[in-house]
Amino acid sequence: GGAIGLQAREVGLDGVRFSGQTKTAIVAEGVLRGRKLHFTSTIAGIDGVVAKDAKVSLVEAKFQGGFRRAIDVSGGELRLSGVNFEGAMTAVRALDANAALDTCDASGGSAAAFFFAGGKLRVRGLDVQGYEFSLQLARGVEAKVEDVSARGAAQTCLAFEQSTVELSRARMSRCGVGGAVSSMDTKLTASDLAVRDGRELGVLVHRGEASFIQLDVRGISDGDALQVREG
Repeated sequence: GGAIGLQAREVGLDGVRFSGQTKTAIVAEGVLRGRKLHFTSTIAGIDGVVAKDAKVSLVEAKFQGGFRRAIDVSGGELRLSGVNFEGAMTAVRALDANAALDTCDASGGSAAAFFFAGGKLRVRGLDVQGYEFSLQLARGVEAKVEDVSARGAAQTCLAFEQSTVELSRARMSRCGVGGAVSSMDTKLTASDLAVRDGRELGVLVHRGEASFIQLDVRGISDGDALQVREG
């Protein structure tokens, strides 16, 4: 319980459960290392883990309930492995951070599931169901993204803006009006992409650069499989 569950400069946690907070579960100010942590939002709109210029590492963690942002970091480092998000409006927001995600999944949210602006990102294994955007990158992210599954995004499954992205082995289905992949003012190198059952658009490239190897788009109901604007 309490407004904040834990506020610490350096802490290691194993098997701890957080619930009943009214503001934030954990505020990390230096180093946070967690294994098999469980977070439950009993009040909609609170935050889970908040960190600024810190080092955050979570392994096999679980977030349940209507967190505003399950993880919200600015600067520093973020390492997630085997982390599950159920019901958080946004699973992860990271600004100007050095981030790595391995085998993470999210469902039941309403905004961008995973949002990154600035910094660097490496993804190996991401599964997202629902949300407005499955993965959204902006403002100069340097990203390498592998093994992604995204289904049912209301707007766009993978949205990249003003970034440099290497994308491989991505499977997307039932994406919204913005398409499965939207690349705007971005340098995108993509391989082994499969798009199924979209609404109005498969892949959009607007300015920037894009190259594709093995792009398979099927079942777009009313629009283009690939659309290039001012490319």
